[in-house]
Amino acid sequence: MTWGRKQRQEAGDGAQQWQVAGNVIVGINEERAREIAEVTAKQVIAEHAGVALAIVQERIDEFDRRVISSLEARGHLDAFGDPAFQRAYRKAQTGAASSDRATDYDTLAALLSDRAESVGDRVAVGAIEKAIEVVDLVDDLALRGMSLMYAIREWHPFSYDIDEGLDVIDRMMGVLITGPLPHGSEWVMHLESLGLVRATTVMELKKMPLLLSEKLVGYVAPGVESRAMPEQVHPAVPGVRWEPLTVEHALKPGYRRVRASNEAMLSRVFEQNGFPQHWREIIMAEARSLFGLGTIDPSLREPLLAAAQERTHLAQAMIFWDSIPLGAHLTLTGETLAKANAYRLDTEGYITRE
Repeated sequence: MTWGRKQRQEAGDGAQQWQVAGNVIVGINEERAREIAEVTAKQVIAEHAGVALAIVQERIDEFDRRVISSLEARGHLDAFGDPAFQRAYRKAQTGAASSDRATDYDTLAALLSDRAESVGDRVAVGAIEKAIEVVDLVDDLALRGMSLMYAIREWHPFSYDIDEGLDVIDRMMGVLITGPLPHGSEWVMHLESLGLVRATTVMELKKMPLLLSEKLVGYVAPGVESRAMPEQVHPAVPGVRWEPLTVEHALKPGYRRVRASNEAMLSRVFEQNGFPQHWREIIMAEARSLFGLGTIDPSLREPLLAAAQERTHLAQAMIFWDSIPLGAHLTLTGETLAKANAYRLDTEGYITRE
């Protein structure tokens, strides 16, 4: 995610340079970034005087190596010129010095990349810096469960095809399920103690049969009988036909539905194809009234669930979700950490960085 604006300048000698407020030029290359990291590292190491200094130094060195490499790859070395970023970096070094999990370094690197992109967004910066403070305190099982909770609630497939869309979700769940999943309520209470989750017994989580159909509402739309589908969308959008905007309903033979997993995905298609705003509004209204886009055919919930249960990782994720005993909701800090952990695990680039 990107917040704020930068005015780019040409930079030489491997430096990245930008103009802030029209009159200040700053350039940061890898060598300078390492110098800044060493300065903040000395402050962190001083706090550990007499306590296994060699181990602390080794951990910070490895952390610095990974983070600088990650920031350079994403074009964020210039963040080292920001005193506020240096403060966040020092916090992250403190966490790395306290952690015996090398994976924490990559999670912290992902958070610092988000921090570098979030200049000017105080809400995002606050959540990121809170997440940095607790990375080394989160139990592995709880982190896995929290990341899966975030993915189930927030991720949507772009594909209009049901099988392809479910396969995408299954693949993304596989990215996150790297070991056993937590059960019971202890892990939720652990996350709540760190400010990453709010748990309540008053409002339970929606069960998977309902949640899945709501997330993939386009897949379970009522649709319209193929023979009854009109050719043209509307007189006010000349030349636009329903045939290329619809697909055979895999869960309802003899019917057609709109080619989208939900309304947001259809809007994206309109935008990519340059449809004027008033066209989009007319087509969307017709899609809702004629094909039931945005509504659910109750008879299609079970077929969709059955198709999802055929996917190994998605089936695991659904069982896990339905076993969560409390009405647990991620805080903004929890969402921030869960997303950073997902990006750390996604070495193949399956997850869209948006």
